[in-house]
Amino acid sequence: MRKRITRTVAGVILVLGTVFGLEIPATVAHASGHAAICDSLFECLNAWNGGPYVNTYGPSAYNDHFLIQPIAGRCKSGSDYTTPNCPFSGVPGNLLIIQIEYYNNPGNCLGDLNGDPGNARASAFDACNDPNTGFGGSYGTVFYELPPTGREPTGCFAGWYDFESFHWQGGGLYYSGSGNDRPYYLNVNPASCMPGRN
Repeated sequence: MRKRITRTVAGVILVLGTVFGLEIPATVAHASGHAAICDSLFECLNAWNGGPYVNTYGPSAYNDHFLIQPIAGRCKSGSDYTTPNCPFSGVPGNLLIIQIEYYNNPGNCLGDLNGDPGNARASAFDACNDPNTGFGGSYGTVFYELPPTGREPTGCFAGWYDFESFHWQGGGLYYSGSGNDRPYYLNVNPASCMPGRN
């Protein structure tokens, strides 16, 4: 019951903040000092039972500790942003390039399950890229923040984005259904609307 009340109050704060133009933090902070990356329905990235699978769960859970980290060098040396047609044709320039680090296991990022380039099931235990060069990580660990397209399955607020995959062209981070234990995938279009760093 406490969890439901917390989620309801947080949802009301987000809606009021959007209506009145208040700045809303990109993550939900918890008493334990970590943060969660959640969509507008407060479904958060969660390393289910400690991982490797990444599923949905409400805020304030230990395995919700993910962090958006900009990475440089993927499209232009020293830059954290896409350039026109990078990472592939049709992508505009000036979109922030990121990876999503799992802070319970530093050095591990959200990516393709077990580093398998043919498996778009989200995993928390993929090697992160060097944030200064943009390379060295597992398959599926690099995303760019795409402004809302209007087709997202959940509402978007100012400063929220689709996390589009470099590896899965035309797809991004998404789960289907609602509630806890819904698996995230990295190759779905449209992707879920999530708070970004840009």
